[in-house]
Amino acid sequence: MDAAGRKMKMMDAAMKTIAEKGLESFSVAQAAVRANINEALVYRDFGTKENLLCECFAQVNHEMLDAFKYEEKLKTKDESSVLARAHSHWMILFAKFIESDYKTLFYQQYRDSSYKMREAEKQKIKQYDVKTIFAQSFVQFLKDPNDIDYVSAFIIDGMVFFAKMIICKELPNTEETYEKIWELMNGGLQGLTKKII
Repeated sequence: MDAAGRKMKMMDAAMKTIAEKGLESFSVAQAAVRANINEALVYRDFGTKENLLCECFAQVNHEMLDAFKYEEKLKTKDESSVLARAHSHWMILFAKFIESDYKTLFYQQYRDSSYKMREAEKQKIKQYDVKTIFAQSFVQFLKDPNDIDYVSAFIIDGMVFFAKMIICKELPNTEETYEKIWELMNGGLQGLTKKII
């Protein structure tokens, strides 16, 4: 197996281990055993545990962006057109988060962890991820461009929270459930967009 294949196998094992056991108890050794890869090779490939986790997060972000295939922003001030587009985009991403069950459980834990905060601080840049891409659909409706942070946080946090409930079988995995969750999200998005329409 080449280095690229070994890294992908290790990242997959790390995300599965975290989804099952939690981020706080995660060790590189656990995932190395699961992947049947020598732990020394893991450190050679990634350098540190933090780098491994950061690359896992980047991989999930990349997969979500690929699933999204972001379309051109709407050139309209019509709220119903924007919300129809948002509904379509949301359904694509929400289904992808549920389909990628262990990756979603990892993603949620990493996003809320001190690892991500330290990495963002170390890089001294705002991370550009799926939440920002999605929220750009609404920027033209917002008085303050900084509102994109609120919109994107609302969308991604709601999406991941409800996806986790479905993955953990706390809610049924049905189209009706998706639509009910969208209705809740839609109410919040309409509240955000109505302020200048």
